[in-house]
Amino acid sequence: MAGSANRSHSDIEVLQSNSRGKLIVLGAIVAVAGAAYWMSRGGPIGQPEEASSIMIVTQGSYHFRHEMEEYGFKVLEQRADAFVAKAHEVMPELAKDEVDGVAAIMKLADYGGYGYVAFENPATVDFSGIEVEGGIPTFEPHQRFAVISAGDLAFPHHISVTAERSELVPGIDLDLLTALFAQKELKAALTEDPKSGPSTIVLRNTLESAIERVEAIEEAERTVAKILESSRKLLEDEERGEPKPTLLGGLSESVMPFALADGGVLLASRAANFTSRNGLSADLDLEETWRFTYQPAGGGERQACAGIFGGEHDPHGLRVRFREAPSGDALLIQTGVGAAELFTLDVGAGPCAFTDRGAIPPLARRGDDPGTPHRSGWVARARHEGVDQVDAVVELVQPGDEPPLDLLRSTRLGLGDPVWLDADHLAIVVSYRQAVAGQSLLLLSRSHPGVALEIGPDAIAGSYNVLAVAAVPGSEA
Repeated sequence: MAGSANRSHSDIEVLQSNSRGKLIVLGAIVAVAGAAYWMSRGGPIGQPEEASSIMIVTQGSYHFRHEMEEYGFKVLEQRADAFVAKAHEVMPELAKDEVDGVAAIMKLADYGGYGYVAFENPATVDFSGIEVEGGIPTFEPHQRFAVISAGDLAFPHHISVTAERSELVPGIDLDLLTALFAQKELKAALTEDPKSGPSTIVLRNTLESAIERVEAIEEAERTVAKILESSRKLLEDEERGEPKPTLLGGLSESVMPFALADGGVLLASRAANFTSRNGLSADLDLEETWRFTYQPAGGGERQACAGIFGGEHDPHGLRVRFREAPSGDALLIQTGVGAAELFTLDVGAGPCAFTDRGAIPPLARRGDDPGTPHRSGWVARARHEGVDQVDAVVELVQPGDEPPLDLLRSTRLGLGDPVWLDADHLAIVVSYRQAVAGQSLLLLSRSHPGVALEIGPDAIAGSYNVLAVAAVPGSEA
C-alpha cells in the first residue's frame, strides 16, 4: 500500500510540475477573457500535447505504467475518480460547472500536455460527456482499451481500440499498445520513412522499444507461417513412399496414435500453440487438455471418441501416461501418480466403443510403471519394493478394492515389462542380480500364482540372451 501511495503522490507531482508554467498563462487568460470562457472554449489549454505522453485510466489491479515507461512513454496512471478529483483541484471551474467523468479527465489531459488518454474496459465507461469523431463505437470483448486523443491532437477527439490479434505474441501490454498505435500520430511513427517530418522522426526514436514490440506481431506471424510451411513440406512434399501416408494429425497439434483392434486409430492429441516474444523466434506450447478422436480404418473424417473421458481430459497440470494393450483393445491412462483409469474396447459395437472399467489402485512408488492392460479387465504390473532387501513383484490388479494378486515375488530378480499372451498367461524377461549370465524368460499364469516356467537363452538355438518378448497377433486362445 505504501508503494501505491508513493506512486500516486509521484504522479500528482509530475502533473503539477508540468503545469507550473501554465498557471502563469492561465492568469493571463483569466485577466483578458474570464475563467468561464477559458474553460468552455473548444481549443486546447495548457502546454502543447505530446504523442508520447499518455494517461491511463485503470480499473483492475494490473498497472501498465512501468512497462509503458520502459517503452519510452511518459505515463500518468490512476483510477477515474482520482483523475476527476485532480482535475477539479487544479481547475476549480470544472467542479463549478459540474464537468465530471470522462470530460473532466480529458480536460486534465489537455491541462497536463498528455496527448492520449487510455480507458481500460471501455464498455463500462460513460463517454457521453465528450464528442468523438464518428461517435462512440460498440466495444467488442477483446477490446480492453479505448484510446482518445486530447488537446492539440483532438480536433475533434479520435478514438482507437485494442486490435484483434492472434495469440502468437502474448502479453496484455499489447492490448494497450495496439490501441495507442492506431492513433494517427503514433501510427505514422511505425513506418520508417525518410520523408517523415522531424516530430515523427523524434517520436520514432523515443518509442523505439514500443514500435519493436508492436511490429513483433506481424513478424511472429511470418515466422510461424514459415515454420508451418517447412513442416508441411517435410511431411507431405518430401515424402517419397508410394502410396503416400495420410497424416493423422494437423500441423498445429501434437498427436499420440494407438492402433485399435477394429482397424481404426485412437488419437490422443493436444493443441500446439506457437508463441513469440520478439517475432524472430518461436516457442511451442502444448495445451493441457487432451482430446480423444477416432480415425476409421481406410480413412474418413475423424470423430470424437466419447468413450474415453467423454472425449476430453484435463489433467490440471499433472503428467499423463498411456499404456495400451498390443492387441489394441485395452488402454490404461494414469494422471499424475494417482490411480489409473482402465478402458476396454468392444470390437464390433461401433466406432471407438470404449468402456470405462474403473480406476486401478495407485502405485506405491512414483516411478513404477502403470502396467500393461488386458481386455479381460486385468492389469499386469512389474515393480520393486523394499529398501534393504528389494523384492521384485509381478502382480495383477483390476478396478475396485480387491488386493493385488501376486504372480511372482523374488529377491533375486530384476524385471522387465510383462506381456499378455492370453487372458490367463503372461511372459516377462528377467535377469538374475548375482549372475553373470544373460536374461531369461518366465511364463506366469493367473490361474497358478507363484508358479513360473523359465525359458533360458540356451533353449533358443544360437542365442546367448533374451532381450524382449512379444505376443503374436491372433494367437491368443
